[in-house]
Amino acid sequence: MKNITIQTGNCEESEQLNILLEQHIETTIFLQRCHWNITGSAFLTLHQMFEQAYLDYFKIQDEIAERIRILGGYVNFVHTERIQALNTNLHDQNTSDREIIQSAIECHDMNAQLAEECVKTASKYEDLVSEDLCVSLISMYQKFGWMLRSLLSQRS
Repeated sequence: MKNITIQTGNCEESEQLNILLEQHIETTIFLQRCHWNITGSAFLTLHQMFEQAYLDYFKIQDEIAERIRILGGYVNFVHTERIQALNTNLHDQNTSDREIIQSAIECHDMNAQLAEECVKTASKYEDLVSEDLCVSLISMYQKFGWMLRSLLSQRS
């Protein structure tokens, strides 16, 4: 039986997970703002979707942060402001539900790309737990993105 040890002090992996965590938290806040600001004919559907998503995402933040700590890193944000441009759109009362959905899709695509980078790094260090966590995040981001894309195609 292989002895499974945790590589602590892995700066590269912790740094990437910190970036992913920050992006994930920004996404959670973004989804909450979508939930509050959505209007239009699909209001109830979108209002409920965004609420369920941000509640689910909030729970996952802790898993990512705890993984960083397990690896010997510290949760430390640099506030990269990756989603600031997307959030700016929500300040305008004239923003359509279609524009909000498109911004949410872009946000999830960015998250999936970051999580993919984390998978590659975790694989490099043979860290199956971080790899599994990030693969599950990719699946979640892609699934929500797919649901949002489906809404756009129905509304075309």
